Amino acid sequence: MAERCKFEAYLIYSTALTAFIYPVVSHWIWSGDGWMLQKGVLDFAGGGAVHGVGGMAALVGATILGPRIGRFTKDEATGKTISNKIPGHNLVLSALGGFILWFGFFAFNGGSGYDIVGEGAIITGRVAVVTCLGGATGAITMLMYIKYRDGTWDMMMCMNGLLAGMIATCSCW
Repeated sequence: MAERCKFEAYLIYSTALTAFIYPVVSHWIWSGDGWMLQKGVLDFAGGGAVHGVGGMAALVGATILGPRIGRFTKDEATGKTISNKIPGHNLVLSALGGFILWFGFFAFNGGSGYDIVGEGAIITGRVAVVTCLGGATGAITMLMYIKYRDGTWDMMMCMNGLLAGMIATCSCW
């Protein structure tokens, strides 16, 4: 959504999401009288509420906006649609953002683990280790896959793998 729609539309989208949609869904999952909790749904570190709502909001926004201009072109000779790679705008800032998120996930997942087990420092330490391993495994896996597929090293895809690996660790309880 960022940089792809008018600012006013982004404000409406963000306001609706944060003022109405997210509070309702988080109440369903995290409140003691929430219907999802009553049905046995246990959400560790926001794997359902945060990432589920964020993912659906991104899907709806991307569906409404459609692909970026220039993302797809039609080959006049074959009539097939070709996917064009759009390079990142600032690799250094993207990598910095990925590493800041990686660091933040230790507090996010570790804090959630500590909240669940109380004084269980060993369990909280294990949560931090799993978070680190998830991020590192995602980054290395994506880096190797892109090298195999395209024959080049791609830092942006490595950062995407890093984030995907850490998000995958948020629902491990």
